[in-house]
Amino acid sequence: MKFTVFLLLFIVTCAQLLSAGYFLVWDPAPLHDSGPVFRNCLDSLGYFGEYDVNISAHLNRLSDFAEIFIFLGNYPDNYILQDGEVVDSLCSYLDNGGQIYMEGDDTWWKDPQTNLHNYFNIQGEEGIITFPIRGVAGTFTEGMEFCHGGEPLRLAKLTPQGTAFIIFEDDSGKSIGVACDTLAYKTIGFSFTFGYLTDTLPPSRKIDLADSIMHFFENFAGKKEGEYQKAKTTDIIL
Repeated sequence: MKFTVFLLLFIVTCAQLLSAGYFLVWDPAPLHDSGPVFRNCLDSLGYFGEYDVNISAHLNRLSDFAEIFIFLGNYPDNYILQDGEVVDSLCSYLDNGGQIYMEGDDTWWKDPQTNLHNYFNIQGEEGIITFPIRGVAGTFTEGMEFCHGGEPLRLAKLTPQGTAFIIFEDDSGKSIGVACDTLAYKTIGFSFTFGYLTDTLPPSRKIDLADSIMHFFENFAGKKEGEYQKAKTTDIIL
């Protein structure tokens, strides 16, 4: 009987982990100024996942993850994506219904544009950004406003293409955050650094933004809006 109860608890717990959206944070940016902050927000929201500065060990199991978060950093402390095994694996992941968030500045306009970039439907160009930045009405960032601490003013302007749409603009109306929903996969691209955002009042806190991103990726873990609680194992009565 005890073994049966344990087995059922194990099955239910695994099901809850999957429903919560098992994530991967890949943080190759040298300063790691955003990835750990984002991961901590997801932990606080009750999501489960992994953090790594090297994605190589995960390439044969990307399908295990409901969403992947990539942090590339800003020049001169940035990681440059290049076509090859990593990009091919990430593209295959999206082709099979995956969801990717990617953050960086030069990656959208100055660095080589890889096959992965094509999935974001973003046209990037050099820009000068004026803070604060604001979410866009009618999107999952509506009502958000952030100042910054340490962010450079030279950040890429991101123009959406095809099915992509703007989710963040700077104070002068330049787009710096773009989401894309093709029905086959979803992507989000930011040119600003999540870790530099300054928290104020809801919904203008980093945890609110992380929660909204997860909601866009459709992994609610049975939680209601604004409910930041760890997932709990369901009690089973026999």
